[in-house]
Amino acid sequence: FEGINCHDGENGSPILNAGAAYMECKVVSRLEAVDHWIVYSEVTAGNVSGDTRTAVHSRKKQDVAMPVDPLKVTDTPSEVTYQLYEESGTDLGQSLTLKKSIEKKKTGMDSGLAKALGKISGGLYVVTASKGTAKSAMIASWISQASFEPLGFTVAVAHDRAIEAFLQVGDTFVLNCLKEDDYKDLMKHFLKRFPPGAD
Repeated sequence: FEGINCHDGENGSPILNAGAAYMECKVVSRLEAVDHWIVYSEVTAGNVSGDTRTAVHSRKKQDVAMPVDPLKVTDTPSEVTYQLYEESGTDLGQSLTLKKSIEKKKTGMDSGLAKALGKISGGLYVVTASKGTAKSAMIASWISQASFEPLGFTVAVAHDRAIEAFLQVGDTFVLNCLKEDDYKDLMKHFLKRFPPGAD
């Protein structure tokens, strides 16, 4: 989170000061759905930042380089060290399967269906979470309100996302809603690949 204007929420997860709104949440349940986890969470706190609209997601290809450097532990492992190793493994797995995965998805979908899928709109969000001194974040667009009482929503998290380890039942996180007219710097920051262990 270096260079990002944020503060810790009541649950300890980062709240982005440049967001349109935020909701602090607690994971209540998870449902495995093929290549994603559907995480149901209850809202515990939240607020808005003025009268602004939420950014809308548009689909486009992202080219991301994923180098994985050698890891060496010289001291007793900490939470940050464990996060570093988990994220390194995730990055390695993604880099080894990315090309095959993209080709499989492309060949398995009718072009008309792919275009129709691109018409589904959704907001742009940054999910932030922390455990001890370790922090993680991801850009999310697959968010949906799921209940009124208690107030809850679902977020889809791919199996190979490092933040998935921070979103187990009982864990807490923040859903940061990005502003429609001021989101590009945050998107650029959170879409780039960080070295494992960096935030």
